[in-house]
Amino acid sequence: FPSFIFFSRLDFQDSTGKTSSYSLNALPSYLVERLTLLRYFAQYMDENLTEGGDSQQQQQDQASSTTSPAHRRRSFVHMKRWVRTPKAIIMQLDNNTLQINFFKDHTKIVLSADTSSTSAVTQYWVTYINSERLSATYRLVDISQLGCESTLRERLVFALTVLREFAELDGDKI
Repeated sequence: FPSFIFFSRLDFQDSTGKTSSYSLNALPSYLVERLTLLRYFAQYMDENLTEGGDSQQQQQDQASSTTSPAHRRRSFVHMKRWVRTPKAIIMQLDNNTLQINFFKDHTKIVLSADTSSTSAVTQYWVTYINSERLSATYRLVDISQLGCESTLRERLVFALTVLREFAELDGDKI
């Protein structure tokens, strides 16, 4: 893991939602391989992908939060799947977020759904981080009505293809 990440325990949540906690020196063999893969992934991200956008202060603020460890554990977002293609690394999280990091120009796109709204209509958001690491967030409905720049459109088309493939894997329709 990057040098700033230190931990001595590992919490693992299986596909049924059951969470187990292990000391790093007493991991079951099936988790050793997963941890090795996670370490490789974290190292790759640290070495090869630029840091994302102008949200570093927000991450620092979250890290210094005074919420209890139990609350933070319940609110963890888990990676549902990740895929490396010749064009990008794709990460699907279990909170209806999809992040795609493009290799060629180090741009990123994050698609998310606002499920905290009191409205019955889910609001979908697109965050685009350009090659200069400047980020902008748009409502998806605004993009569909008003359009967007061609580089963002190309990435949205790619994201749609990814979402269709993931939905097919999950037996869903989009």
